[in-house]
Parts: sequence; C-alpha cells; structure tokens
Amino acid sequence: MKKLLCMLFAVGMIGYVFSVDAEQSGSVTRLTPVSAVLIPKEFFVGDDVEYRCTFQTTLRLLPDGIGNVAVQPDIAVFGAENMTIRQIQLQQVAGGYELCIFFTPWQAGQIVFPEITFDIFPAVSETLRPDTTVSALLPAITVSSLVEKLQETELRPPSAPVLLPGTIYIVYICVICGLLVLLGIIMVCIRFRRVMLFFHNLAVRFKHFRNYRQTLCRLKKLLGSDCSHKEFAAGMEMAVREYLQIRFSYPFFTVTTAELMGTFDAIFAGALPSDQQENIESLWGILYRCDVIRFSPGTEMEPDERKELVTRLQQCLRRFEKEGQE
Repeated sequence: MKKLLCMLFAVGMIGYVFSVDAEQSGSVTRLTPVSAVLIPKEFFVGDDVEYRCTFQTTLRLLPDGIGNVAVQPDIAVFGAENMTIRQIQLQQVAGGYELCIFFTPWQAGQIVFPEITFDIFPAVSETLRPDTTVSALLPAITVSSLVEKLQETELRPPSAPVLLPGTIYIVYICVICGLLVLLGIIMVCIRFRRVMLFFHNLAVRFKHFRNYRQTLCRLKKLLGSDCSHKEFAAGMEMAVREYLQIRFSYPFFTVTTAELMGTFDAIFAGALPSDQQENIESLWGILYRCDVIRFSPGTEMEPDERKELVTRLQQCLRRFEKEGQE
C-alpha cells in the first residue's frame, strides 16, 4: 500500500514538473471569467454598454506599480458588423484581473465576442514571456429588441412634434408680435419724413428744456453768491444771452441791448405776438438795467433788486418756453 502511494505521488510530481516546464517553455492559456456583468443589464441597439468580466488566475499579467491599463482596439482585428468596440480596459482586482469592454451593439440578438489575447496591452506583453500567450473566452451576450418588447410589427405613421402645454399660445403671440413689428417697419418706411420730423422736434424740445433748466440753476446760483453788483449784472446778462442764443439759434452775444427789439422783429419776420412783444420789452428792461449797473460809475443796486431782477427774468423765460410748447 505504501509503495502504491509513493508511486502515485511520484507520478503527480512528474506531471507538475512537466506542466511547469510547458508554461515556461511556451504555452497558450485560455482564461474563462468567473463572473460577467453587463451595465446596463438590458440594452438595445445603439446603446453604450460596459461588459465587465472577472478572471481568477495566478499568472502575473501586469507589472508592479500598474493598477490598470486601457487600449483603443484595432478596428481591423476587433471590428464587427454587429458592434463597435470603443475601448478595452484591464485592471487588477483581488485574486485576479477584471476585463472591461466598452462597446455599442448595432444588431439585435446574440453577440459572440472574438477571443481576446492580453498581448494587446503593451504592459502585459512586457510582463509575459515572449513564447507565452494568454487569452480570454467571453460568454456571448444578447441585445434586446424594441420590436419584441413593444410588440410593434409595423412602422407608425408620422405625427406632429409633441409640444409642451401652452406652447401653441406662445407661438401665436410671437407671430402676432412679428407681424406688428413688420407693420411698424412698413409704416416707418412710408412715413419716414414725418417720423424723422417728429424725432427732430422731440430732440429740439429736449434741448430747449435743458437749456431752460440750466439757465434757472445758473440764476439761482448767481443769486446766492456774494459777488459785487457789477459781477452780478455781468453774470446775469451772460446767462440771458446764452439762453437766447440756444433758444432761438441766433448769435445774441453780438447784439447790443439797443438792437434787441429789432433783432426779435427780424427773427419772427414782423409776426411777433402781442404777449411776446411785452415779454421782450420786459427782457430789454432787465438787460438795460444790467448795462447801467455795469457801466455807470457810482450806480448801486437796491437791497432787494437782485431778487426782483431774477424773478422778472424767470417770468420772461417761462413765457418763452410756454410759447414754444404751444
């Protein structure tokens, strides 16, 4: 009995030695996965799928310090009419290795992967012996069919695109607004002169109103200053002439006080209204008083004369603006 056991042990050792010599001297090892997982579990034609296969082996496929490697497969080798393999990745896990295949199926039904040799990874080729080949046989997978799942055997007739609730009203509103804008552009083109004249008049009114407000602020500032009587009269006359020059587009800085009435008569072509005639006479009186204060020696102003002149001038300017609005 002991001799029989010794002979069996010797035969087993000889077989092991021969197998080790075969693996070292040159062999082909085919690995079968212990588990295979599809992500997602159910997929259809055109979906991006990940196929994970785990192998348990004592072979060292990756060198130390490298946890995972990935390659872009050669289309000529791995390409098939029923799928496109985008990437193959090999990573080290506990007790073995995990092979991840990223692919896109193009045909429903069963798909059989070609035998994958691990020497497609440069890191594996450098680790294994030159005469050693390691490959993987992957289980076939099945691509689900939408036709079978939905039980649709005929093509559906074309239908209008699905719109969100209330979208049709937004479309109607946009169409109406577009038509109104187009109508407005047509009206502007037809009445271009009138529109340009309207905007021109609007710009002129804004210019006159700003000139009027600036003159009032200038007079208010002049009234609150501690300047002399002559400086006050000169500043007031300067403000009046600047206002008149902008208001009537005429160089009033070159017009003397004595020529003021004739100048207005020329501007209005002899058609000066009676109320404006009185307003211009009042303005002439204010400028005449300012000239007297400026150029007559020893002329002094009354205690409340500054305020009175400013008030009278404000009334004159207000009448001019009222006439311009009418």
